[in-house]
Amino acid sequence: MVAFRPLTIVFGCDRLGNLFHALSPSWAWAIAPAFAQAPANGNTPPATLTPAQMQQMQEMQAKMEAYQEAAQRMEAHIHLGRDKLLHLDVKSGEEIGVDPEIFAQLKGALEHTNDLLIERQISIGEVAFSNNRNIFGREVALQRVDGNAIEGFSTPGLSCAGWTGILPTWWGMRIYLNECDTQSLLNALVWGSSAVVVIGGIDLTGLIGGMYYGIINQVDQNGGHRGIYIDLALRQYRQIWIGHQ
Repeated sequence: MVAFRPLTIVFGCDRLGNLFHALSPSWAWAIAPAFAQAPANGNTPPATLTPAQMQQMQEMQAKMEAYQEAAQRMEAHIHLGRDKLLHLDVKSGEEIGVDPEIFAQLKGALEHTNDLLIERQISIGEVAFSNNRNIFGREVALQRVDGNAIEGFSTPGLSCAGWTGILPTWWGMRIYLNECDTQSLLNALVWGSSAVVVIGGIDLTGLIGGMYYGIINQVDQNGGHRGIYIDLALRQYRQIWIGHQ
């Protein structure tokens, strides 16, 4: 049996990774049931999805799109207060056409970001919106890291299109993976505990799990194999939505 070297992407400063781990241990997933699972005992990805898996995948895609749209609608109502914190000028999701549950979760994530600002663990200029710009309209620099495909996992001749790094956002953080690291993550999800993908102290394989294999693969294909990004909404909820670069 071939032994694989786990991929460990080391972020130059663990500060952003520490922000992720500074959450309450009682956090709960706010996601739909698992779908399009990677195989638990084997290294061959599923060739086709069953009708039930396809339905679950479509439901999850709709859920992720709802979160993305909600974040975009909400951030149009975020302003910088005199206290140098970020505030919403609406009190409920109904005012802007956002599901109440999603609104509450993303509002909680914004409150967590404000807590980090108060504790000076992050500066206001580092907090990005959906367009990767901060509250002042300036582009937020991606905290890039050097990614390395897991030995034996990468596809021969694969182009490492895209980039790998971490971007703090008002709802949490956005983690970019270039194409090589995206394939590493997919393969690690197939192999389970045989490989680990870590960035900024965050174990992506442990966080995501095999349930996301199908959607990551599909999103990457839709983007022309140029890598993906993973958005994490923090605080008590860690809602994940995934897009392509």
